[in-house]
Amino acid sequence: MEIIEQYWGLIIAVVGAIVYAATHRQASYSYVKKKLYELMLSAEKYAEELVLKTGKDKMDWVITNGYDNLPSYVRLVISKDLFQKLAQELFDKAILIAEKHKIEAN
Repeated sequence: MEIIEQYWGLIIAVVGAIVYAATHRQASYSYVKKKLYELMLSAEKYAEELVLKTGKDKMDWVITNGYDNLPSYVRLVISKDLFQKLAQELFDKAILIAEKHKIEAN
């Protein structure tokens, strides 16, 4: 009990930092997903102007332009590898949705 009394300020600071990091990470995920959707749509819309011929070219453009333009506080929480994984997840989901609607349209 004496240790808790002696270090109560440090304990509060550590718990506060953990809570802050957990909530900030979730907000960063949401922000990144929104930006990825915007970039994916831009890559499709401007593919010809940007000389993006293949899906890999488009994905590389999204990763390069997206991660480097994220705010620094988001890059503290989201690594480039995680950003790339999130981009791939969103792309895969978009493909599944497009295929589903294509089947329903036929």
